[in-house]
Amino acid sequence: MRVGPTTVLLCTAAIFGACVNDQSTDAFDTTGTLADFSTYVQPVLAAGCTSLDCHGNAGRPLRLYARRGLRTEVALRGKDASDEEMLANMLAISGLDTSDTKIEDKLLLLKPLSVDAGGLFHKGGNLWPDQNDPVYRCLHAWLRSGVSDEAGRAVCTEALP
Repeated sequence: MRVGPTTVLLCTAAIFGACVNDQSTDAFDTTGTLADFSTYVQPVLAAGCTSLDCHGNAGRPLRLYARRGLRTEVALRGKDASDEEMLANMLAISGLDTSDTKIEDKLLLLKPLSVDAGGLFHKGGNLWPDQNDPVYRCLHAWLRSGVSDEAGRAVCTEALP
């Protein structure tokens, strides 16, 4: 399944109801493209979140597809995520918390963040000591602008394993 940026925007708009018009830095921006997600965010997620005992498990509320984790088809095991799987991952992390809270209050950022730094309990433990962790900053950039700017892309590149 080939998925272009228009499809991604339409799917994302359908999920969020295109209801956020706030232009502040706390606004959730749905302009991220599948290409940007695939290049900058998926590798970061695949490195730390998609193992079969974590979010690469069909039984988890947040399910993520990756080369060595959960797959839509067994034949895909060992191959890069398909466009369909990539879109599912993108929508899963974007749709994790659709409240109108500021980005820093999104579950995607709070669950893996150290409790000492204001995070929430995460069965996988405290993955990020604070908001300066490169993975935290990458996912924040995705939620903020879909890593459509050079600063967002740079921070995700820094977070790559």
